[in-house]
Order: sequence, then structure tokens, then C-alpha cells
Amino acid sequence: DGAGHDLDLPPRSLLVLSGEARYGWLHGLATRRLDALPGGQGLRARVSRVSVTFRTVRAPGERCDCAFPELCDSQQAESGGAAT
Repeated sequence: DGAGHDLDLPPRSLLVLSGEARYGWLHGLATRRLDALPGGQGLRARVSRVSVTFRTVRAPGERCDCAFPELCDSQQAESGGAAT
């Protein structure tokens, strides 16, 4: 729907994106010094965070067969289209 949403991830949290969330949603860490806690519980100062991304690397010539061809950069490049 194009709407932005904030999600509070307390320290030592893990978030795994899969399916449409992985391929079709824009996601990232907003640059700011404080985070508003849910339910109006106050503010929490930002500290260093680590973001780890795991990728599957295909062999040269191996085709991508993920379930999201309209969102997949690899499949778009193979078909001559452009992912949006």
C-alpha cells in the first residue's frame, strides 16, 4: 500500500524476512538518535546495530527460479526487463 511502518526491534532481536516481505518491501534502519518505544513508553537511545544479510550465490549461467519473477533483479535482467 506504500505506507511506511515502524517496527521496534529491542536489542539482541532477530528479524527474518521471507517471501513477499523479502522481495517486494523496502526495508532498512532509519538514521536517528532515538527510538520511540511502543505504547508511548518513552524513548530509547540508539546504539550500534549489526545487520547481517545472507545471500544465495548462483554459479555462472545458473538461472534464478524464485517465486517472485516480477520483483527479482536476476530474473528481470535475464528477461531484459527492469525490476521496480
